[in-house]
Order: sequence, then structure tokens, then C-alpha cells
Amino acid sequence: MKRLLARDRRGAVSVEFAVAGVLMLSVTMGLVGAGLIGWTRSGLQAAATATARCVALGAPACAAPASYAATLAGQWVFPGIITAAEVSVTTTTSCNGAAGQYARVAIAGTHWLGSVLPTGQDGITVSVTACHLSGT
Repeated sequence: MKRLLARDRRGAVSVEFAVAGVLMLSVTMGLVGAGLIGWTRSGLQAAATATARCVALGAPACAAPASYAATLAGQWVFPGIITAAEVSVTTTTSCNGAAGQYARVAIAGTHWLGSVLPTGQDGITVSVTACHLSGT
């Protein structure tokens, strides 16, 4: 009986697939998660840049710049990605080593990915900053 079990190869492929499948699924979910983080960061960067420009130009749409940034991020990434409380809008006399009067927008939001994919990537803070030279 022992010899028959030792030579029996039925089910070996299923066991091999189970081991390899778990590894491949983990790698795939990690790559999807990293891609989503990059996509989110890109959308937040675009919202920060547009908001800094809007503030620097004194556009009427930017009467409440933090809300403006949250609205843009909601349109470009997905609704509710950040709140106005996660947006900081300041004026500064330099940006990245360049002197001048700048509007600076910083966005720091906790990443939402943990609620979508079981990849352990929840709680990641995505931070972006943008400056635009003011006309004043």
C-alpha cells in the first residue's frame, strides 16, 4: 500500500498550482495596489497644481481654495478622495530654492486602497506639493 501511494502522482498539479497561484495572486495584487497609489498621487498632484495656479492668479473660483482642491481631486481621482481639511494653502517667498511670491498648495491624504484590495496597503499617506508664482 505504501508503494502505491508513493508512486501515485494524481493531484500533484493541483498542489503545485495552489502554491504558485497564491504567490502569483499576491504579486498581482501588490502591483495593482502600487499602480493605484501612483494613479492617486498623479491625480492629487494635478489638483494641487491647478489649485496653486488658481490661487496665484486670484481667480474667483478659488475663494475657498481648500474646497476647490478637494473638488478637483474628487473629479480627477474619485469623489471623496480628500477633504478640505487635508489641503494646506499658503503664500511663501520661495519655492524649491527659487525666490518670489508663491502660492503653495500641499495635500496629504491617507490612501484609500486598503478598503478596496486586501494588500495591506491601507494607511499609506500620499503627499503632494505644488507652487505657482503669483502675479503680485
